[in-house]
Amino acid sequence: MPRLSIDGREVTVPAGATVLDAARAAGIEVPTLCHLEGSEPFTSCMLCTVRDQGSGRSLPSCSVQAMEGMDIDASGPLVREERRSVLDLLLSEHVGNCEGPCRQGCPADMDIPGMITLIEIGDLSGAAMLARDALVLPRTLAWICPAPCEMTCRRGLQDEPIGIRGLVGYAMDAAGEALRPPACGADTGHRVAIVGAGPAGLAAAWYLRRWGHGCTVFDAHDQPGGMVRYGLPDGRLPIELLDRDLAPVLDIGIHWQFGVKVGEDIAMETLKADFAAVILAVGKVRPELPARYGVEGKRNGIEAAEVTHQTSDPRVFAGGDAVRATRRTVHSVADGRRMAQAVDALLHERPPPRKKRRFNSTIGCPQKDEMPVLAREADPGPRVRPAGGAGGGASGYDAAEAVRESKRCLHCECRKANDCRLRDFADAYDARGDRFPGRIRAPVERDADHPRVLFEPGKCIKCSICLRVAEREGAPLGLTFLERGYDVRVGTPFRASLQQALGAAAEACVVACPTAALAFQRLESQPEPSSPKHQEAHACNPNHAK
Repeated sequence: MPRLSIDGREVTVPAGATVLDAARAAGIEVPTLCHLEGSEPFTSCMLCTVRDQGSGRSLPSCSVQAMEGMDIDASGPLVREERRSVLDLLLSEHVGNCEGPCRQGCPADMDIPGMITLIEIGDLSGAAMLARDALVLPRTLAWICPAPCEMTCRRGLQDEPIGIRGLVGYAMDAAGEALRPPACGADTGHRVAIVGAGPAGLAAAWYLRRWGHGCTVFDAHDQPGGMVRYGLPDGRLPIELLDRDLAPVLDIGIHWQFGVKVGEDIAMETLKADFAAVILAVGKVRPELPARYGVEGKRNGIEAAEVTHQTSDPRVFAGGDAVRATRRTVHSVADGRRMAQAVDALLHERPPPRKKRRFNSTIGCPQKDEMPVLAREADPGPRVRPAGGAGGGASGYDAAEAVRESKRCLHCECRKANDCRLRDFADAYDARGDRFPGRIRAPVERDADHPRVLFEPGKCIKCSICLRVAEREGAPLGLTFLERGYDVRVGTPFRASLQQALGAAAEACVVACPTAALAFQRLESQPEPSSPKHQEAHACNPNHAK
């Protein structure tokens, strides 16, 4: 039984075990994309590379046998650089979007395709939860947001973009009493002060309270809403929409101190003494205010880190118009969520967020002959104009109109965006698909002939897992490699359809696929409501925060 060292950990494994087996036995995670448990190594992705310290050679850990006395580096800087290069190469020929352009265009990172799918299949409560979880003030934003999501909607290249704002408003109105109350995590014992009850402060308090932290919001006005309530021109927003959005925010156990000016009625030092962290969401600030808050200022506001929103005082965070003129309420909401994430990391003694969003692959602007491929499953009809008026704003669609408009969506998003190992590793290793110049993107292809499974060859990394799974599951024909050399690709033999080739083995192939080359059709399952933080939660108790 060979004994070897991996990242300084001594481990003994049975004869014939691989270096990958040894790493796992030592509790060391080595990434793989082509490894299939119980199958002979295929060694195609080379992502599992490690370095033999004795020889200085890079080795594919999935196929090299563990030998007595080996000293293996499985996570050092050279290994990470090699893995990143592997991922860069794979991504350089990857044809697909992780997220749809609409979601990429939304500063609040709302899962817009997920909401549209839920409206289409009639899950209005789920659609409304997605909207509320991301936007915090969904009816308000449906009315006043300039809709950058619609500006980036790919359907606009064919005729007109999807009426996303109208669908948000419809989902909120239609869900009504069926919309479940928000959930809060177990009480953490931490207390956070939020200065300002505008969109950024409200969003920060909303998320922090839901994660179990006690929150107290201080505001100089007598009602929450900030500039949305007090700064918009008359008639720009029906205030009842804002009040309806605020109802759940006011009901989850946040404490409110209205008519209080921090720096005058209560000292900033008092907040820092009484609370674990302080968030400054005070709107546009005068030049003298940063010093009053005990933080460094700049020409247009408070100096704060771009991603974490941390100021010169590590326990004080700032965002929204206090840092820069956002001009859009949705940007302030997004800042509120990021501030909440950074504060939550501080309170739990975790590293602060590294970046604003996850890795996202994109095909860019489709070629003219690719639009029919992308639009094949979408309703070809024109944009639906709500007969009830409201111009597609906060409301206006009736049920039939909303479903018709939802069916126009091209669903540019990846069906496995949250279950793709290629994306996960790209995130972990800071990989990119544009590091190699002269890249010529392959055309977009979608094989939707199978009733339940979608095959997108441009996302295939030729790992052969689907070939091996199909054989193991006894597929009628299975899958095979077609062509040779650089042009090799995975496909069905004898030009058979995907259903003829895979039969009942299709589901197992989808589950095993490490990318989204094989995925279930979108309507097979309902997307889960997104959240900036995933943790077990329970129903909120308004008396929880003290």
